Amino acid sequence: MAQSSPQTDLSIVRQIPEFLVIGAMRAGTTTLHNILSQLPGLSLPKMKETDFFIDSKNRHLGQDWYQSLFSSSGEDISGEVCPNYAKRDVFPEVPGHVAAVNPNVRLVYIVRDPVVRALSQYKHTWGSTGLPLPDDLRGTWEERHILATSQYAWQLEIWLDLFPREQILIVDFKHLVSDPEAAIGQIAEHIGAEPPEGLDDISRDNSANHVARVPKWWHSLRNTSMGVRARAMAPPGLVGAVKSAVLSSSAPEPPPIPQDMKARFADALHKDSSTFRKLSGMAFDDWSV
Repeated sequence: MAQSSPQTDLSIVRQIPEFLVIGAMRAGTTTLHNILSQLPGLSLPKMKETDFFIDSKNRHLGQDWYQSLFSSSGEDISGEVCPNYAKRDVFPEVPGHVAAVNPNVRLVYIVRDPVVRALSQYKHTWGSTGLPLPDDLRGTWEERHILATSQYAWQLEIWLDLFPREQILIVDFKHLVSDPEAAIGQIAEHIGAEPPEGLDDISRDNSANHVARVPKWWHSLRNTSMGVRARAMAPPGLVGAVKSAVLSSSAPEPPPIPQDMKARFADALHKDSSTFRKLSGMAFDDWSV
C-alpha cells in the first residue's frame, strides 16, 4: 500500500489552533492581529475574532467550519486573536474547549494598566453598543463585567488549571507600543514563528473614536448568523473596506470620566493586580494599581 506523503501527514496531525491570543480587550489585540496576519509562516482566520470556542456564539458551527477559516497548506502555524476568550465571567467554558482541541496550544495574553483598560472598555462599549452614563454605572452588571475583564489573575486561573504556565506568554501593552519589534519577536518565538525583520512603528488601531463612528447597526449585524457567514467568506480586506465606507464623519464624544469612578475602579482592581504581578513575575511599575 502506498504511503501518505509527509505533507498530508502534517496536515492531519497538526491541531488548529496552534496559538491563541486570548486578550485582553482594549489592550492592543486589534493591532496585534493586524501585525501577525502579515507575518510569513502564520495563518490567521479569514474573519477576525471567530468566537469559535464560545458556546453562545459560534461553537455550534463545528470544527470543520473553524478549520476552513485557515490556510489549507498545512505548513503555516495557525492561530487567532480573540479577546472574548479572556472574559471568564461570561464565557467560562472557553479554556476547556480549547484544551479538548489542542492541549499543547501556545497562549498569549496581552495586558495594560487595569484601570486604564477598564476605562477604555467603557468608552469603547459606550460608543459601539451603549452603556449607562458614569453616574448610573455604579453597581450594574455592565460595571462588574468591565472590572472582571481587568482582573487578569482571576482571568488566568481557569487557563492555568488546564495549561502549564510555560505555555502562556504575558505581554505588556506598553512594551508592544514602545518596542514593537522586540515584543512581536518575543511573541513569534513563543508560538514557533520566525521573528519579523524591521518593524519600526505600529498604528494603534480600533480607537474609541473610530469605534464610535461605526453605526450601531454594524455592531449588531456582525454577530448575526448572516454577519458571521459574510465575514468568514469575504476576501481579505473587503469587510474592512465596507466598514470604512459606512463610517460617520464624526463621533459622539463619550461622557467625561469622573474622578470617583477612577478611584472606584482602582479600589476594585488593586488586589487582583498584586496577585497578577506575583503570577507573572513582572513589575508593571507604571500601572496605577
